[in-house]
Amino acid sequence: PSDYTSLGGDLNHFCLLARIEESAGMAIPEIIGSLWQNVKNNNNIVWKNLAIDDTDGASFTSALISNYSKNEKLYSVEISKKKNKNRLGQLYVQLDKNLKELILNNKATLTGLEKYSENEYKLIADKATIEGFILKPNQHHVIGLKFDSDKNNNTERYFYEVDVKQFERGQKDPIG
Repeated sequence: PSDYTSLGGDLNHFCLLARIEESAGMAIPEIIGSLWQNVKNNNNIVWKNLAIDDTDGASFTSALISNYSKNEKLYSVEISKKKNKNRLGQLYVQLDKNLKELILNNKATLTGLEKYSENEYKLIADKATIEGFILKPNQHHVIGLKFDSDKNNNTERYFYEVDVKQFERGQKDPIG
């Protein structure tokens, strides 16, 4: 709808953030600048990203990979899908041109992905990783996710759940 034109090309992506207020305040003080830690540490804060798409053919959503710190940092990305035997089709990971060059220049390791086209990789495992790339301060890139449904199969519509998590080197909790 025209109400969502300010979102640019990602009209189907919604970030939902909720906080339940209590008179006693938060059980654990909030951490400024760390949404992940706040959600993890406080059961009164909930964060969910979702994309709503029509499944008649290919559908597309994206995730933003960023470095909001003041220093260069080494990152990895994990892309995982939940099995759903009713969802027929193929999931592809699309890297913007600059991110692909960055990954190649850093000699990052890609697992669970098979090259499909110039900037597109086929997800061939339930979990794929891109490990070992450096982002400069305030550097941002887009990882696209495209689901190409099997047009020859008349199935009902089902959910297809995919998680994209960004990790800083040496950290076990995702930062995004």
